[in-house]
Amino acid sequence: QSVCLPAPRLLTTLPMGGQAGTSVEVTITGQNFEDADELSFSHRGLTATPLVDDNGQPVPNKYVVTIADDCPPGVHEARVMTRLGVSSSRVFNVSELPETLQVKPNTSVETAMSVAVNSVCNAVMTKQAVDHYVFEAQAGQRVVVDCAAKRIDSKLNPVLIVADAKGNDLLV
Repeated sequence: QSVCLPAPRLLTTLPMGGQAGTSVEVTITGQNFEDADELSFSHRGLTATPLVDDNGQPVPNKYVVTIADDCPPGVHEARVMTRLGVSSSRVFNVSELPETLQVKPNTSVETAMSVAVNSVCNAVMTKQAVDHYVFEAQAGQRVVVDCAAKRIDSKLNPVLIVADAKGNDLLV
């Protein structure tokens, strides 16, 4: 007779990445890892230590991830070690660009989140919702807006609409 233990599954890391040479607070979610005690990565340039509260106690499912200066940009795997074993992996993206985390509410043109050109914004999308972002550009300037959803293992099917300062659609 065989006994099957539930397999730990790492479902999300938020944010899903960070800039080389920085540290970022990461929150994880998943299944069957109530006793998660270690977050590890496929590259030695990424290390995680549990986030601790004011009393020195670890905060469940929160880690401080340190990204070494020489950590190569790109997608790396993250896994959680639990009493049931090693979890499934999720991606963690290392970038050379400054990164920010989405600030809500940004559900209208009036509450749009400001994002710097040549930066990365880590965000969580609400199903069938519209999030608004604003950036400053000059006439004739070439700006590339890239939603990396598929490349970072997200099920998001993004629709990007670039509008002018008055809210008129320029490109869909």
